[in-house]
Amino acid sequence: MKKVYLIILVALVGVFFYMDKSFYFAQDKEAKILFVGDMMFDRYIRQVGYNKGEDYVFSCVNNFLRDFDLVIGNLEGPITENASVSIFTKPDSPDNYRFTFPSDTAKILVKNNIKLVNLGNNHIGNFGQTGIDSTKKFLKESGVNYIDDSSVYITKIGGQNISFISYNEFEEMTPEKFLLSAQ
Repeated sequence: MKKVYLIILVALVGVFFYMDKSFYFAQDKEAKILFVGDMMFDRYIRQVGYNKGEDYVFSCVNNFLRDFDLVIGNLEGPITENASVSIFTKPDSPDNYRFTFPSDTAKILVKNNIKLVNLGNNHIGNFGQTGIDSTKKFLKESGVNYIDDSSVYITKIGGQNISFISYNEFEEMTPEKFLLSAQ
């Protein structure tokens, strides 16, 4: 009887190793994630957008961006309906470092497969809390997720849970603090 049990056990182990494991275990696929760094849509980039269309800045990379499951960038300023104060400024002038991006920026991001942005940076507060709130509103309406100092973004890619956090080493820069630091 022991021989029968041993033969059955060996047979079951052998069948297990030759069976399609996807029945028992989830097959993970490759996750393609791209970090693009700082994205700035003011100053000269804003002028180009006005002259050639907002999509122009992505025209040579948009097909590349579509090849990824998740594209993440650092949104280097707020999205507001305010007029730009840095568009025609000279380098090193105080307003040259105070950004606001056009209100359709979030729609352009999602159109080019950028689905997650970091807001934890030194320019997100350039238009105060109103600018931060406006940015979050435009991103949410367009379907672009964001991370900041108080949020975590969790998603599943390739069968794996992946989490993203934001860290901002700099104190939040409000317009009032910015103007004081520029003097």
